[in-house]
Amino acid sequence: MKRTKHSLLLGLALLLLGCMISPVSAETEMTEDTAASGAAVAISPAPASTVLSTEYEYHEDGSYVETVIEGAPISKGGIATFSNIITITRTKTRNCYSADGTLLVTASITALFKYNGTSVTCSAFVPSASAPHKYWFIQELSGSRYKNTATTYVVALHKRPFISDTYEMNITITCTAAGYVY
Repeated sequence: MKRTKHSLLLGLALLLLGCMISPVSAETEMTEDTAASGAAVAISPAPASTVLSTEYEYHEDGSYVETVIEGAPISKGGIATFSNIITITRTKTRNCYSADGTLLVTASITALFKYNGTSVTCSAFVPSASAPHKYWFIQELSGSRYKNTATTYVVALHKRPFISDTYEMNITITCTAAGYVY
């Protein structure tokens, strides 16, 4: 099979972007917004991904939520640039723990941001969620994007004998024009 100049450049671009593109798994729900934008692939941080920030939110009952942002660090020499576009891939994850430290629910959003020198846009995103605890279940998962922001919405169901509770969670990830992601 003959390789064209474009396929070689595309392969090189993906390698330099620092992100891996893989087929969508059964776990990942692609939204109409992502499908309409042509982003019908799952985005995951590159193997060199590191934890960039971690925050904790503690509740009165002893349970807590850990919020982590991961991605390859951006440095002057480490930014992939093509046609003056800088690409940044980040994942924001919220892990919900019980008072005894048991992981109940985890939800995340991975977003691909593009910066052209004056503005940032979120060009693709993938929401995901799981409930590793036996009494917790993911009831709803959706996501959206708007300009420089991507959001995932998760509804987790806590089923116990004779009672059920729902827990709603929004995770928003935003990239500023300076490349700061929060």
